[in-house]
Amino acid sequence: MNKNRICDSKNAFGGSKRIAQVVNIQNRGSVKSEAPVHNKNDPKFDSDPIQIAHGEQPKAGVRVAISADGGSVVTKPWGREIILTHCPHYTFKRIEIKKGFKTSLQYHCRKTETIIFVSGQARVVFEDSANRLVYQDLAPGSVFETSPPAIHQVIALSDISYFEASTPDPAGADVMRIRDSFGRKDGRIEHEHKRK
Repeated sequence: MNKNRICDSKNAFGGSKRIAQVVNIQNRGSVKSEAPVHNKNDPKFDSDPIQIAHGEQPKAGVRVAISADGGSVVTKPWGREIILTHCPHYTFKRIEIKKGFKTSLQYHCRKTETIIFVSGQARVVFEDSANRLVYQDLAPGSVFETSPPAIHQVIALSDISYFEASTPDPAGADVMRIRDSFGRKDGRIEHEHKRK
């Protein structure tokens, strides 16, 4: 692909190399936390937790979603995005694509994504190290990662659902579309984001 990419030279990992890969989740190592350790001898850990009422505020730093559809819904021509969490550090969505539909062939200048497929059969298109567009068919449990400015696209071979964790893109503007079945331009499509 010889599309001009208008992105900063650094991606979210601090490098300039584009990354798009399918990850074997079983080969992941454990991540060591630098967070402070809780006192294991605190008496609150010896008793069962207490149920709180809906709407009661948990401790700062905790968010409770009442249902998986509790986020804002963005209707797309291919399905929908349910934004479950959006904060300064990341965005977490559930994305559903109808059989036979696909996302744009696209890339991002700043946004890094990790996707885990939970239902259906998907085809992921991405650019390989020889700059060719290639694809891999994925089943539930498969993980796909992409960082700027890797070209990628998800095609639904059946109805599919997946979770996406990404660096935040509050304006929804970091979508550079190379090809789109619906003729949409780059960036946020305002009418898709209106509350129903």
